Amino acid sequence: MDTTLAVAAQSWLWKKVPANPDGAVAGKLELSSASPIACAAQAAQRGSDLLCHDGVMACVIVLTTSLVGILGVTNHAWNCFLRGPWCRTPFMQVRDLGCLQFDINNRMNFSAARTACPPPATLWYPKSDEQAATIADYLTNERYAAPAGGVCGSSVPLPDGYPGPCRPVGTATCCNATGVCGGTTSDCTCPTCINYRTVAKAFWSGFQKKAGVWTYDDNRTVMDTRASVFPGGVI
Repeated sequence: MDTTLAVAAQSWLWKKVPANPDGAVAGKLELSSASPIACAAQAAQRGSDLLCHDGVMACVIVLTTSLVGILGVTNHAWNCFLRGPWCRTPFMQVRDLGCLQFDINNRMNFSAARTACPPPATLWYPKSDEQAATIADYLTNERYAAPAGGVCGSSVPLPDGYPGPCRPVGTATCCNATGVCGGTTSDCTCPTCINYRTVAKAFWSGFQKKAGVWTYDDNRTVMDTRASVFPGGVI
């Protein structure tokens, strides 16, 4: 598959939903596509919110703005996916994974999940240490790029609106009270300081498996969403 299309497909979250593309009398595009991922790439390129794939070669991209009579109607001949985003503030939507949030005290916080990440939105959790390492690598090497001039915080927000972070590796991993990256005790321990080295690790080091379920350190569990955030994709 063309690299550009692959990137387009993965730039959105897709939720598997019951739908019947046959209900779209007009406003749909029927294509041949070897996989749901390739179908998603075509849908992303065309700005579609809903796609369906038959698991073989048939891909239907629904282009109509009204999904009445289509969405929520079960047709077992199709695997259908609805475009996100599924996360709202204060959660961060991570491509291919789900909704994550870090508070200023460097701990994951799922307490707002009912309102900020409601159904069909879902929180992500790792099924293995290898998957946990995948998102750790993402945070360290992709999301948290080196800040320009060592400036961080709300004055230099990321494109998604979150405060500009410090690089979680090296000697200046903490965003201090004045919005500058540093590594001293005062840089890292003030009430509003954020230690991004801790952030990049805390999301998974606080988890442990209890009876086969990944559980946070206050005994809250997080729903498994691995199979629902991207059609045919795996971490």
